[in-house]
Amino acid sequence: MHGEGEEHYPDNSSYTGDFKNGLKNGRGIFSWADGSSYQGEVKDNSLEGFGEYHWADGRYYKGQFKSNLFNGKGFYKYSDGTYEGGFEDNKRHGFGKFIWNEAKYYEGNWAFGKQHGEGTYVKGEKTFVGVWRDGKFKASS
Repeated sequence: MHGEGEEHYPDNSSYTGDFKNGLKNGRGIFSWADGSSYQGEVKDNSLEGFGEYHWADGRYYKGQFKSNLFNGKGFYKYSDGTYEGGFEDNKRHGFGKFIWNEAKYYEGNWAFGKQHGEGTYVKGEKTFVGVWRDGKFKASS
């Protein structure tokens, strides 16, 4: 298949978008039976480039994908807050800011989903500035 087209699967999932040499390539929309969806760039049947992924429970991710995973800059809306910054292999990685719904936030470096390196944590009137290791505050800077 080459050009625009559709695929429908036995579990009621579907893909509508671009094809090249029989593979999903270009821009497309996936809709899955569990209510989740993706709209964005695809390459060789994978989520690749910029796109938006929405879950049925209201969470969503908008940003860069590589090999079906969040990789690069992105924005993720969780049930308990938001994160904007770097991702690697679906985990917060690099510089970013997580804002919790309860008026607290962490802004700084992340490694594999945890605060790691220089960062600032603010909760109400309290502020912690310093070094974090594996998600734990270690020392003031």
